[in-house]
Amino acid sequence: MVADASAGDYDALLLPGGTVNPDQLRVDKDALSFVRDFVESGKPEAAICHGPWTLIEAGLVEGPTLTSFPSIRTDLRNAGAEVVEQDVVVDGNLITSRSPEDLPAFCDTIVAKFCEQFGPGRGDVMSVTKGLLVTLEALPGKEDEVQEFLGLGRGLVEEEPATIAWFAIRLGPSSFGIFDVFPDDAGRDAHLSGAVAAALGEQTGKLFSEPTIEKLDVLGSKLPA
Repeated sequence: MVADASAGDYDALLLPGGTVNPDQLRVDKDALSFVRDFVESGKPEAAICHGPWTLIEAGLVEGPTLTSFPSIRTDLRNAGAEVVEQDVVVDGNLITSRSPEDLPAFCDTIVAKFCEQFGPGRGDVMSVTKGLLVTLEALPGKEDEVQEFLGLGRGLVEEEPATIAWFAIRLGPSSFGIFDVFPDDAGRDAHLSGAVAAALGEQTGKLFSEPTIEKLDVLGSKLPA
């Protein structure tokens, strides 16, 4: 699948955390090539927990300042990175965080940063002021089903004109998330009473434990006309 992907087809890159996902990505030549192409494109990328392992293997951490899960910091320093102890670090287009405990700060930052990739001109026409962060923990053995379930969510939000941007993300081996942004409280409330929320309710206890839903204020964004 990665071999057929092009960085030009995507607006932002999120490298997953956990130990298994980055370990598999860093030995996948197609995945490493995709990551290099994406970074060279100048689009925003983010990595959490063990996610920077993939950046090390791709030869992309010599110079940048970032953070990570404590156990891989020696690897990062040996590869030339400047490693700091912060909940979230932004260096150019790269956003990094230490662990799932930093998700509120991490997601607030990537909501603002990822929106920038849409280009100038939309701010006055369709600005965003509100967001949502939903975190999910897959039940044992249900990780693949949760991933498939989240992948279907895009089709549902296509019917929601006030959902300006929507992302389904994987944060670790069994941790997943959704974050989206809206022009106002009314748009967010409509989403909370819409098809995605209903689908989450139907699958709670079947695929994942009770989701955590946080309301966010978007402090800045840049969206297309």
